[in-house]
Amino acid sequence: MPRSKESSACYRIEIEERCGCWIQDITGFSVQEALKGTVLSGFVRDQAALHGVLRHLRDLGLTLVSLVRVGGTATREEKHHEHDT
Repeated sequence: MPRSKESSACYRIEIEERCGCWIQDITGFSVQEALKGTVLSGFVRDQAALHGVLRHLRDLGLTLVSLVRVGGTATREEKHHEHDT
């Protein structure tokens, strides 16, 4: 069953290629060269945005090694409430 609330989350994406110098255009992600490949870390606002990032990596011809949600989830309502307090 689909969730009714959209939530943001922080993700760590590892790609096989070393490409930190030319992949800076993925908004909101930090890019770090690793011994083997590149690591992207950052927040996405919802699953549709995550799929957009993955589609962009695919369109660049990059090889996905791993995708891990590392925490930092919050629904839109929770974020709105945080700003009210």
